[in-house]
Amino acid sequence: LVAADQERTSDIGPPFAQIANDPAKSDLRITAWLIDPHPPMPKLSLTQEQIGNLVAYIKTLKSD
Repeated sequence: LVAADQERTSDIGPPFAQIANDPAKSDLRITAWLIDPHPPMPKLSLTQEQIGNLVAYIKTLKSD
């Protein structure tokens, strides 16, 4: 479970809410990142549908 207010405390990636609120992180950029993540993040082997669902979920965390 990922908390919306999760703090970045190590070398792990940023919280989904931070990604959602970064204007540089378009749907296309998030999709590309999920398809081909950089090390040390492992390849996720997600389907296109799963990627679309994850991008949609991340976008729900955007603050208005």
